[in-house]
Amino acid sequence: MRKIYLINTGEIEKGKTKVDYNQDDRVSLSPYLKEMIEKEKRTLDSNITPGQMYNIRTIQKKDDTLFLKAGFTDYIEHVAHARIGLEKSNLINPEFNAFCAESVNRTSDGLLIALRREKNLPHGPGIYTAAGGYGVHFRGRKDNFGKFTPLNRGDPYDIASFYVGRELEIPEDSFKLSWLGLAKCYELSFDLSVNFTTNLSQSSDKIMRVRRKDKILEGRIIDDMINFIEDSPDSILNFLSLINKDKRELPKDSLGIKYGENPLTGKFGINDDFIATIVQHIERNHNKLYSSAVEILNEKGYEVINLSLAEGKKLDLQKEVTP
Repeated sequence: MRKIYLINTGEIEKGKTKVDYNQDDRVSLSPYLKEMIEKEKRTLDSNITPGQMYNIRTIQKKDDTLFLKAGFTDYIEHVAHARIGLEKSNLINPEFNAFCAESVNRTSDGLLIALRREKNLPHGPGIYTAAGGYGVHFRGRKDNFGKFTPLNRGDPYDIASFYVGRELEIPEDSFKLSWLGLAKCYELSFDLSVNFTTNLSQSSDKIMRVRRKDKILEGRIIDDMINFIEDSPDSILNFLSLINKDKRELPKDSLGIKYGENPLTGKFGINDDFIATIVQHIERNHNKLYSSAVEILNEKGYEVINLSLAEGKKLDLQKEVTP
């Protein structure tokens, strides 16, 4: 069973996440895993940029503030480990907890957006994903004069807002983020994500029209294909039920657009971070649906583990959130 940990923190407002980091704290690697990571690095696209990310060690909640103790990991090292872990689960190192933010996005006409990863990616191609990404130093915004401001790597709201705007190609002042919680997954992502539901001011038709424009994102991860799921119990459960379905059995979505498949397997797939975000969205907004969603995921080979972070409790990820 592939584990998905959902960490319930309660509502954490913007500005209430504090990161205490140690620049010298790095992931400890066995000689064999270090050798494997170095070998895997040599197979990665040379255009992938190295970048330092917070690697979370512990989480603690005090007085409505989330305190994170962190070291650092390199983006390329993290990607190499994730690819190794996907192929050989016995080599997964639970010290890898790269800090990121993910969002399930709801259009003004009540549809959830399912983005699709590029079909040519070596890692999880063609599967469906949330909007989101890592707080790396080379990601950020440019003003009208070309001045670059990097992401605030310790602010999940800043990270999520950047990626939602970038991947949907919409202004960052046109949507509202709502905190869901944290998650750690052990199938594809191997990171620690802060998850949001984002309410967009745009309709599904507007999102489709924007994405039809001939635009290529730098460091492209998201495919042109996009699907929509009605934000209702039946539609969300049906979406989760598609996991591992053969491409010949895939239906059309809520707007009549056919779903796509992972070209390597010929089957439908959902990124584990997206699964976690959807389940937390369900728990927050469709609570009666939660047990049914967990049951479906269990049938698909996922074990959903729900953890509540009580006031003052410190959660040690390496020891308590394990593969």
